[in-house]
Amino acid sequence: MSSFQSELERFSRRVQRALAVDDTDFVLIAHTAGDGREDGTRVESILYRRTAEAAIAHGISYGIDTATEPVRLPANESIGYDARVCVPLVVGAVRLGYLWVIDNDDSLQQWQYDALSSGARALSASLYATTHGDGTQITDDRWVVTRLLSDDPTDREAARLVVEEGWASAPVLGVVFTAAAGADHDQLTSALTRTFDGLKTLAADVTETETVLLVANTGMSGTFAHDVLSRASAALHKLNPATGAPVWCAGVGPRVEELDDIRTSVDRARLCLHLADRMPGFGTVVAWSDLGAYHVLLQLPLDNGPSDLVDPRVRRLIDADSTGQLVATLESYLRSGGSPKAVSDELHIHRASLYYRLSRITEICGLSPADGDDRFQLDLGLRMARLTGLLT
Repeated sequence: MSSFQSELERFSRRVQRALAVDDTDFVLIAHTAGDGREDGTRVESILYRRTAEAAIAHGISYGIDTATEPVRLPANESIGYDARVCVPLVVGAVRLGYLWVIDNDDSLQQWQYDALSSGARALSASLYATTHGDGTQITDDRWVVTRLLSDDPTDREAARLVVEEGWASAPVLGVVFTAAAGADHDQLTSALTRTFDGLKTLAADVTETETVLLVANTGMSGTFAHDVLSRASAALHKLNPATGAPVWCAGVGPRVEELDDIRTSVDRARLCLHLADRMPGFGTVVAWSDLGAYHVLLQLPLDNGPSDLVDPRVRRLIDADSTGQLVATLESYLRSGGSPKAVSDELHIHRASLYYRLSRITEICGLSPADGDDRFQLDLGLRMARLTGLLT
């Protein structure tokens, strides 16, 4: 409990009061140094690490076990119980415990009361991290990022409590960076620190090959997404070699209006990376906002394999094309808008060879590249074949 104890002591200095925290069974978790207001109930709790049954019953009679806001409890002299304020520590639907402040002389000022209400959110997150975490401090970006992206709604709520200030009302977006095995993540962290200087960010390595960056728009104009894209490109320009295969790639998710929706932005950033990995020509930084019709294709169940997502006629062509020449010719033909000269120049083949290959394509799959509807079926089929991994 050392990290939570430290947090409680900092909070005690802030509100200028002695504090104590019980868990939901009214077992004492942590307390700060006394301030001369201790009553019999507090002393007994510190000595025996548990609140007396009569004091528990007194608090429950005022609804503290179901409250979500601070509750002021009157004194009960018969059990040595001075008046106090109880602040429930809650994250989402999970009740974690109770924060206690003795106030028998009614000297608690409004600013202190307000500070108790607001500060309890951070204390709740800290207590949640202590009891449900992996040992990472809540001040660590990794703790916040991984929980904002968690499937557990309580994890997400705890993370939101930690980063509430400056993030709660600001549009945000996610950027996902992936690297080849063995890449230096410290170099990426350094590059991001420089290129995103001045912006409110959270960055964390979520796997050995993936780093997630969250960016809040706390003052930029409508160019927010474009600015993030430019900065991500600048960071990778510094990291990737001038020639050869790139080490790092990045997907830039869409802007979302609330932190609650950041998982959507990050998921779509990952889809950008999936596209860049499967489809040639997209470069090292891909933004969701630039993908047009791919928005629809990328949200299909691509990880389930080709199945029925790839036109069987196109699959027949791929299976029959052992050398890959026909597929390469067809992709070039579609990419050039059906220009024989462009295809001949790109593939360094005679036009007679091109026309022969186009006729073979029609013969194998029954679709003609010269027909508008067939051309659409061929184009879509080949793109889906790449997105599902049938074509590499």
